[in-house]
Amino acid sequence: AYALRWATASLDALIMNQMGVGIFAGLHWFPNYWGRDTFISLPGACLCRGEFDVARDVLRTCAGLQDTDESSWTYGRIPNLAMPGEVYYNTADGTWWFVREALEYVLYSGDAEFAAEILPSVERAIVGALLHRVGDDLLIRHGDAETWMDAVGEDGPWSPRGDRAVEIQVLWREALLAGARLAEIVAVALASGGGTDDGSDDRADRWRDIADRVATSFRSAFWNAEKSALYDR
Repeated sequence: AYALRWATASLDALIMNQMGVGIFAGLHWFPNYWGRDTFISLPGACLCRGEFDVARDVLRTCAGLQDTDESSWTYGRIPNLAMPGEVYYNTADGTWWFVREALEYVLYSGDAEFAAEILPSVERAIVGALLHRVGDDLLIRHGDAETWMDAVGEDGPWSPRGDRAVEIQVLWREALLAGARLAEIVAVALASGGGTDDGSDDRADRWRDIADRVATSFRSAFWNAEKSALYDR
C-alpha cells in the first residue's frame, strides 16, 4: 500500500502544464515532454487511477503538437521531445503509442465524443506514414536513432537500428488496428445519435486491410526460421 501511494505521488509530481497538460519524462534531468515516455506511462499515471480528465488533456496537448506539414517527411508524427520553443519529431514509435493510448482512454472512459475529436489526429498519423515513411511492403522506414535506442555519440548512433526495427512494425500494426477501432466507435456513435455517415466505417475497413498486409510482410521479413526467432531489424 505504501509503495502504491509513493508511486502515485511520484507520478502526480510529473504531471505538468508546461505546453498544455503533459507528463515530464523525469526530474530533474528531463523537465519536458517526450512522446514515447508520455504514452507508455499514461495508463499507470492516469487511466488505471480514473484520472480521465488529465489523460484527455495529455492526449489533446500532444495532438496539438503534431506535425501538420503535409510536405514534411515527419508529417503526422507527434513530438519525440517538446519544450517551450523547441519541438523535435525524431521518433518512430511515439506516434503509435499515442494512437494506442487514444483508444485505451476511450475504452477506459467511454468517451465517444473524444473518439470523434481525436480521430483526425489519428488519421493524420496514419496518412503521414503512408505518404512518406512506408515502402511497397508497407513496413515503416525510420532513421537509425529514432527508436527507444536513440543515444547518439560523436560517431553517430550507438545502436543503429534503421530502417525497419522489429518493434516499430508491431506498434505500427497495433496503431492501424487501434485507429480502425476508434473509427468504428465514431461510426456507431454517429449512427445512434442520428448523425450522417462521415466515412468512419470505410476508414476502419481500409486500416484493417493495411494492418493485415503489414502482418504478412512482417512474417516474411522478420521470422528467422533457422533460429526460431525474430530479426531485430
